[in-house]
Amino acid sequence: MAENSTTLHPPSGGALLKLGLALSGGGFRASLFHIGVLARMADLGLLRQVEVISTVSGGSIIGAHYYLHVKKLLESNIDSQITDDDYRRLVRDVEQSFLVAVKRNIRMRIWANPVANLRMLLPSYSRGDRLGWLYDRYIYRPAWPGATRETMIEMRELKIAPLTSNGKLVNFRPTAENAGRSAKVPVLLINATCLNNGHSWRFEAVRMGAKALAGREPEVNKNIRLRRPNDYADITPKQQNIELGLAVAASSAVPGVFPPLALSGLYPGTRIQLVDGGVYDNQGSEALIDPEVNCTHLVVSDGSGQLMDDKKPSHIWWRVIQRTTDIIMERVRVEDMASLLDDAGRKTAMVHLRKGLPTPERPFVDKTNAAPGPDIMTPDPGGSSTAFGIPERIQSLVSAIRTDLDSFCDIEANALMLSGYRMINRELAKLDPFVPAAAATTPDGDWPFLELESKAMWKDVSNDLQKHLRVAGRSALKPLSWTSGKVMAVVYLAVLALLVAYAGWPIAQWAYGVGGLMQYLIYAGLIAVLGAAAVSLYLATFNALYLRIGRLPDK
Repeated sequence: MAENSTTLHPPSGGALLKLGLALSGGGFRASLFHIGVLARMADLGLLRQVEVISTVSGGSIIGAHYYLHVKKLLESNIDSQITDDDYRRLVRDVEQSFLVAVKRNIRMRIWANPVANLRMLLPSYSRGDRLGWLYDRYIYRPAWPGATRETMIEMRELKIAPLTSNGKLVNFRPTAENAGRSAKVPVLLINATCLNNGHSWRFEAVRMGAKALAGREPEVNKNIRLRRPNDYADITPKQQNIELGLAVAASSAVPGVFPPLALSGLYPGTRIQLVDGGVYDNQGSEALIDPEVNCTHLVVSDGSGQLMDDKKPSHIWWRVIQRTTDIIMERVRVEDMASLLDDAGRKTAMVHLRKGLPTPERPFVDKTNAAPGPDIMTPDPGGSSTAFGIPERIQSLVSAIRTDLDSFCDIEANALMLSGYRMINRELAKLDPFVPAAAATTPDGDWPFLELESKAMWKDVSNDLQKHLRVAGRSALKPLSWTSGKVMAVVYLAVLALLVAYAGWPIAQWAYGVGGLMQYLIYAGLIAVLGAAAVSLYLATFNALYLRIGRLPDK
């Protein structure tokens, strides 16, 4: 696609205007949705103007991946030579490489290595450490020049040294020196939540730590303040080399699913414990309006889960706790996003997975006990989803796609990217003077996920497409929705039973007679090996089958 003179309008005022991008949590679902948003921003020449990228959980997974590609671009080309086409190619590379990664089923691969399984029995190595290594191995190292299998990418290696005619600017300061650049050097903020004091914890290329309280927060928040260093070089050597994969793992460490990331030795008598950044702010927007960052224009891509209606909420205690927790999280989400839209001092382009869907209003049963009429459907104030090219039924199903780190097939991945791409288009026109109002009519880019719109299953909103998207809402047993999946289940269980019978059982019987510590060590090793074998068998059967079922049809 050639340069389009009607897309980007470089803002006047230099450093007075600042564009920030927030990528929410929501697992790989959010990551894929965000790719669609990035693609449309690339079409409009807007990515070169982004100065801050604030990410949470699934947004951190893809945000860090995108940032590595930007780092390579800015360190390999002089500012005046960088074009919008470079950013389009960059996002295209991000899309293609990320699709390869999400088909590997990172959630299951946590248990696919027997040595790693044994290490996870030790207190010094957890599922979170393993997750960080997998992020590094399958997502970040392929985008990192000169990466090796032996070492993980460190956060302090991420600082961008933009290329100039005189060489690389190793000590470039984005906050002070971006004003003179056409292609801005972005700052990446990977957000986690600190369990110690309930504050947000940010990983950056130059430092990490709890964010400073802003405004009148100190009046009402009396929890301990953990002083944030100015540089990794200022802290204990033990923690200076924190890895990118571990930072992202901390940002996506859903409580109860993954253990917290522990950081020792940073503060006397204190062991820092970090969990998913979504506990504090799942949209990542709070960091962009922080006085230290102070973005004037925001793009907020929200691929997180939203509270779904429940006609008859359960009274079972653990379900009540789960539901009330979800309500608290939804209240925080709505409050934060509504406050951004009400902020007259900032311009915000915001999308979320249920944008464009109507809101049902249910009539009550009146005093005559007459049966009330059907729900009244109130249109979305921002317009129907059909206005940006997605049928309401399809968008509703897309919004319910699972929040997970397992394999995403082509149909569900393309549907998510397409949704983000179509949704953000009109919103970006709000970012004057960065983008002119006419930007909404800018032609589509040449993106592979747009091919879904040309398929008969999309045009006819077919039952086949709806089935794929309904199944995409499940976290387990997805292939069983198809006959071939049921056949595969029988084969899988048969092979697994043979594996246990002919390998596991004799060893277990022998270990029973050994006794003592050796017996437990043998049992641990056996479980680690058989568990890895079961996972590897699953990846070779169910995972492969699900990806094959979910391929885009030829027509």
